[in-house]
Amino acid sequence: MIATSTEVQNRFGHYADIARTRPVRVTKNGKVIFTMQPTKPLDTMNEIRQVAASINASPDFDLRQAREVHRLERHCP
Repeated sequence: MIATSTEVQNRFGHYADIARTRPVRVTKNGKVIFTMQPTKPLDTMNEIRQVAASINASPDFDLRQAREVHRLERHCP
């Protein structure tokens, strides 16, 4: 799917929902400037344990925290 940056700004939730299942290419002045695409969910306990161990997390580390760490690791070099 292709959408303009203005459309995405005005209807971000709509395009975020679409991007959960397929890529959304965002254009500005007719050129693709970025792509919103689905990510693999961090659901398995093994993945959660790996993330928790990588940051020396407490035993209370939960799925929500694991997902946030995973998101930050992917988007912050």
